Amino acid sequence: MKNKRMFSLMGIFYKETFRNGIEVFFTLLLPVLLMLLFGFIFGTETDPSVDYKLGIAGNFEVGIVEALPYQVLIFEDKNSLSQALESDQIDMGIIIVENNQITFVQKETDINNQSNIF
Repeated sequence: MKNKRMFSLMGIFYKETFRNGIEVFFTLLLPVLLMLLFGFIFGTETDPSVDYKLGIAGNFEVGIVEALPYQVLIFEDKNSLSQALESDQIDMGIIIVENNQITFVQKETDINNQSNIF
């Protein structure tokens, strides 16, 4: 008996909702349209498969180089690393000294070129 009342009540709500076209639009269609619109506008991302070239100088272990997900170039000293950075052979440099102090070296990026900012 209670189930019959429940189904008739649901039928009444269904008929009342879908007879009113504006209510259907604002309840169902507008949120879907907004989700698609904002998804297309703000959902574009840059290509994450950009390979950065990383330069390493100093005392380091070979396991560190193999663990990095970037293309790694090995340099003998800080000066050759800085020259490679200035000539755009590498995007970033890491200098490791004896007491495991790590120094990151990077060229100053152009703030207008967003592809260089990471």
